[in-house]
Amino acid sequence: MSDDERELIRGYQSAVQILVAALRNTYGQEDLLAARRDGAIPPRAAIGGVEFAFHGVGCRGTVAGIEVDFDFGPDGRTDGFDAWRLWDFARQSPEKYPRFQRREDLEVALHALAAAGEIRCTRSAPSPHLWYLKV
Repeated sequence: MSDDERELIRGYQSAVQILVAALRNTYGQEDLLAARRDGAIPPRAAIGGVEFAFHGVGCRGTVAGIEVDFDFGPDGRTDGFDAWRLWDFARQSPEKYPRFQRREDLEVALHALAAAGEIRCTRSAPSPHLWYLKV
């Protein structure tokens, strides 16, 4: 994996984790998707400068002026990604991520990472389309 892909994936995951931490700390819930479905978390709100709106099996939020969208993975995972989500994140910072301003470029990069065995797709509910870094 090149430094460009690593920087983008880590930047995206970091923004997601800030959003997830804000939700968990504010609402005292570990399983955010279940808590949202049970009504313990509102569908949208602003907390401590972080805005969020749940959708389907995911959440979109604004962290430090950058929008980030994620879907929940198996066992409540929040570190998954796909080409669209990475592109959506990258396009907001073209100076930081110039290689990834076209979604097609991210699709090619993810395909190469998968072929190299650096990422994997678990094909697991609730979001079988998500990729994860192999650790």
